[in-house]
Amino acid sequence: MEIEGFSLTVYADKELLTPQFKQHLNPMEIEIIGAKELPYQSDKNYLPIYARYQFFDGLNVQSQNCAQASSCKWGSKHVFLMGLIDQTLMKEKFHSSSLKVFK
Repeated sequence: MEIEGFSLTVYADKELLTPQFKQHLNPMEIEIIGAKELPYQSDKNYLPIYARYQFFDGLNVQSQNCAQASSCKWGSKHVFLMGLIDQTLMKEKFHSSSLKVFK
């Protein structure tokens, strides 16, 4: 099975830290809300659905498992402290095509 379309939105809706800490830590939050119109089988032998990504600093993040269905809601959030990551590496990765969707 393969996902044909994928959309990623990154935004900040409010201040999380004081200006001093924000400048030093530069937090970025990634939220996985859910998925819909997923191909699935009602056979109990299929594994649960989950979302997984690897941030470019090597950290692997995986959502909780969701039962096989045509849609799934996770509401999973992860905050990355960008100020602690090598800034040159971060700029290179954001300007590259490092976003991949796996089956």
